[in-house]
Amino acid sequence: MDINSLRFGSYQEVNFGKGCKAVKTRNQGDDLIVVFDGRGSGITSEEFAPKLIGRNKNGELLYGYASLPYVDYSPAILSARCPVYDAQQNVLKVKVANFGLSASEPADVEIKCSGKTVATGRVAVLQPYEEKELPLTVFSLSDPKPTEYEVVLSCKGKELERTSFKVSGADKK
Repeated sequence: MDINSLRFGSYQEVNFGKGCKAVKTRNQGDDLIVVFDGRGSGITSEEFAPKLIGRNKNGELLYGYASLPYVDYSPAILSARCPVYDAQQNVLKVKVANFGLSASEPADVEIKCSGKTVATGRVAVLQPYEEKELPLTVFSLSDPKPTEYEVVLSCKGKELERTSFKVSGADKK
């Protein structure tokens, strides 16, 4: 490896020949530890994969990416389907799924119709690829046959997803 060619930092820096320069190296077993001067990295709090770029002794390109300890690389990804109104039970049934690689935290579900909240609830922890249907009691539905719903999923006050659904005749019972 050509140690002097190595640059480490944000891709926005290292892709243009900038970034941190190597200041020293040491061997540790089969590994090579490279220490970089931290100035000029371009790494911000939004960075999720700092980049290493350089050349080997034959002049061939080498590159790699670092995992950061504060970044969750396999988060839960909650998503809701279109709610279905059951007039006999006065509930909106909504399926919530976790498409992520980690278990989710409990999340709040809010269903709106014409800008007004018509039902709320909470979905428990969902394992990866698990789905649950929630029957949410409707406490206010001015239009008995709405044409659009908005479903908002949030966790600890942070919005995870907001999706609008057009309602067809098949989505009403």
